[in-house]
Amino acid sequence: MAYRHSAADHPSDRALLALTGSLRGARWSDNLTARVAQMRLPTLTETERPFLKALEKDGPAVDIPQPLRGRLALYGLIAETPKGWTVTERGKEAIVHAPAKESPETPGTRPTVRSQVSGKRMPLRRKSPFDE
Repeated sequence: MAYRHSAADHPSDRALLALTGSLRGARWSDNLTARVAQMRLPTLTETERPFLKALEKDGPAVDIPQPLRGRLALYGLIAETPKGWTVTERGKEAIVHAPAKESPETPGTRPTVRSQVSGKRMPLRRKSPFDE
């Protein structure tokens, strides 16, 4: 004997249906477009913001370094056109409103202690704040 139940029998299913009930008439691609539009602006590094400003001022460019191009295209800040890569409306908004990414003050801040005998790196021994 098979137990048949509706999707709204379980309390968590009822809550899920209440949350997603408004999406029933919408197509999946419309939902995806809305999600991308709601995505927050990414933080821009000290190289990305001037690059976007220059690209907006100078027009389409063909020779954009791959890591920079990939990150900016992922967030929809630039788009590829037949003339080259151009700044999108979202990119223009990011130039003005996106927060700056804090760069680490000094990379590798942990001290490296090496053995005087073998030259191998020694494990870092934490010092107790109670020992003096």
